[in-house]
Amino acid sequence: MDWETSFDEYLEHLCETIGHSDRRAGLVGYCQGLMLPIARKSVEPLAAHLEPHRVSARHQSLHHFVSKSEWSDAALIEQVRRWVLPHMDGGRTDDAGSSGRLGSDSDRFPSAQNQSPIIEEEMVMETLNSSDARRVPWNKGRLTGQKPPLKLREIWAIRTRLQMTSNVRELALFNLAIDSKLRACDLTRLQVQDVYVGGHVVARATFMQQKTHRPVQFEITEQTRQSVSAWISARGLKPADYLFPSRLHASAHVSTRQYARIVHRWVASIGLDETAYGTHTMRRTKASLIYRRTKNLRAVQLLLGHTKIESTVRYLGIEVDDALEMAEQTEV
Repeated sequence: MDWETSFDEYLEHLCETIGHSDRRAGLVGYCQGLMLPIARKSVEPLAAHLEPHRVSARHQSLHHFVSKSEWSDAALIEQVRRWVLPHMDGGRTDDAGSSGRLGSDSDRFPSAQNQSPIIEEEMVMETLNSSDARRVPWNKGRLTGQKPPLKLREIWAIRTRLQMTSNVRELALFNLAIDSKLRACDLTRLQVQDVYVGGHVVARATFMQQKTHRPVQFEITEQTRQSVSAWISARGLKPADYLFPSRLHASAHVSTRQYARIVHRWVASIGLDETAYGTHTMRRTKASLIYRRTKNLRAVQLLLGHTKIESTVRYLGIEVDDALEMAEQTEV
């Protein structure tokens, strides 16, 4: 039996425990995506590699299965064990001393020699359970959910600190993050030619969003143009270079993870709780200020590049109180 057939049988075995048949495609797609030779194994890149022509639909399907679909972690892990444990017998060392893929039971569990198969299985289960117990949840000690925007005084506090320390790179990154309102995956992929034309930084730029595959325009204010121009000159960047190249040879540009660490450092430097803020803080900041001043949802939707006005409403966290406040200010 080839490995593809074996893997398909394994997936069919797992599908028996996830309940509704609609979840089967989500599980199979997610498992197939995890086997792909790609660096990032989050839902978005998996969707792009599994179905390049239906990225949005596949992304929505995978995201629903992983985060919203009602299936039991414990039941799925138990189903994995039912498949794995019987196959572990094939890895024992034979009398001639040649070892299988998994090595002998005496190598993996020294105290398991001369034990009954039931006791051996219990020892394996105990080992697997102890590994699960040691695994720390990714969100332990973190505040999850919508990240708040920066207030005007907080923006200037960070900006002033970067200016005082002459951190040309991070000052340009900070100012452009505020002005552009781009997602982290888009901001880090900006190239010099996207914002720098004819020897100067443009006042307006257009960039193709990775998530929606739609262009979005953004303004670049005077102080941002000055900081970005200073950074390009200091680094000697060329038009085809990434605007914020990585300091690591393995990566062409700053990664989203590194950008997140930089954002945390910025907010911590002015005494804020870094766990409460993230890269979406930078994207949401100017959009929130514009909405508070103008109450123009359509304008904010265009600036953020949202395809639906409902996304903008959720993104800004507009509540009934906001609507009532606007109504109270309108006299007929």
